[in-house]
Amino acid sequence: MTNVYAVAMSPVLSACALHKHDCWEIILNLSGQGIETVGEDEFPFVPGTLTVCAPGVWHTKRCAPGQTWQDMYFSFDAEGFAVSQRRFQDDESGTCFQLMRLLQSACARPGGEACRRALGEALCAQVREWDQRTPMHPLVERILHRMTLDFSDPEFTAGRAMKGLGYCEDSLRRLFRRELGQTPAACLTKLRIDHARLLLSQDEDESMPVREVAFLSGFYDPDYFCRVFRAQVGRTPREYRREKTLEGRSRRGESSAERPAQTIAD
Repeated sequence: MTNVYAVAMSPVLSACALHKHDCWEIILNLSGQGIETVGEDEFPFVPGTLTVCAPGVWHTKRCAPGQTWQDMYFSFDAEGFAVSQRRFQDDESGTCFQLMRLLQSACARPGGEACRRALGEALCAQVREWDQRTPMHPLVERILHRMTLDFSDPEFTAGRAMKGLGYCEDSLRRLFRRELGQTPAACLTKLRIDHARLLLSQDEDESMPVREVAFLSGFYDPDYFCRVFRAQVGRTPREYRREKTLEGRSRRGESSAERPAQTIAD
């Protein structure tokens, strides 16, 4: 039986104190990249990273100065729940994200205890299923760790992330692609674009020039950044920022007429 204590979305954070809980906690990272520490283990987190914290285990998250993240957490007790791994990655369909959103909605309504329990058990079952899979190769873990720490440096490359590991780059690329379904270069680009999306979505007053977003995300050339961003996101950085700005105002019940659009010369 699963007892659901809390399901919530965190605020946008830049720091998190070392802490622990008396219950189980599943944490789904929604945006941002950094390093997560759980007990004595340390590993990178990216959007979609799912972390399982056992009762009484100390944990924290950190990212580079000036960067932030946001996550959802699910606190619960479940009879017989146990996993051998602490970190997973949500699938392409966002199964855990969808379950957490349903749980959050169910917790916001009075009653519905049976529904909350069923959703919580479904989420636990999904994590246990993933736990049966082979854990990530240590070399891939180290490459991803390096990229997570240094992706915002425009001088940093996927090749540098693979240096000094004692294997040729071609072998590491094949291993990385077999484990994560993409090349190290593609993964590094995605980390950078995900960070750019986070910066743009937080820039509701549209005061940050696109060239600054590009540089903070690891791109020297703003034109190249715009081409890569559009190829991956389907919109230009300005279009994406405007869309997120309007979404934010809509959530707050603020009409676009109340705040005229600003034009930023980049």
